[in-house]
Amino acid sequence: MIKGLLFDLDGVLVDTEIWHIKLDEVCLKDLGYDDVDPMVFVSLIGAGKGMDPWENIYKQLPDDYRTNGFKENFRNYKSTLFSYPPFSELIFPEVRESLKTLKNNGYLLACCSSSKPDYINKALRDCDIYQYFDVVLSGHDFTKSKPDPEIYLTAMKKLNLVNDECAVIEDSSYGIEAGKNAGMEVLCIRDHFFNINQTRADYMFENLKEITDFLLSNNN
Repeated sequence: MIKGLLFDLDGVLVDTEIWHIKLDEVCLKDLGYDDVDPMVFVSLIGAGKGMDPWENIYKQLPDDYRTNGFKENFRNYKSTLFSYPPFSELIFPEVRESLKTLKNNGYLLACCSSSKPDYINKALRDCDIYQYFDVVLSGHDFTKSKPDPEIYLTAMKKLNLVNDECAVIEDSSYGIEAGKNAGMEVLCIRDHFFNINQTRADYMFENLKEITDFLLSNNN
């Protein structure tokens, strides 16, 4: 029986991934990189500390972009345009009510994101959902990032549960792999935009409301 739900943040609770791609498009245009499709940055989705998806990004760029300072120019310029996404505007509309319903039905909740701690805490507080989580973990607190299962196994232990009492709620391929590597069931928010490989997920849903309804119907 599922007792604990372990949530990713970006793309699951807040619609920040599309926001980032749109900002990437602005950055590329401002910097004069009009020949670069912003979708090359899809490799960054779900990537955490210790991972370097730029090898895959460079494969989609002209050869000289490895040596012309593209990565540094892009990252530095993007950092000047924003400190944090406007989280309160980007929370998926069903999230607050779904989290409230899950808590009221006795589920233990954890937020397990590869993002930095200050990013996670600001997102949860700005969206007024921090209070629903029993555990909040950042991938920056661990040696290895998703798809390594460490963050999910740690959340499980902090909730005093075992593998088959936990379900992971994810959208990225790294996160789905992390959940499966942790020996847990993975409930996935379907991607319609980035062509993310989600084939290893156990169940697919359109949003958190569908997941909530599924859990309440099948976990009693």
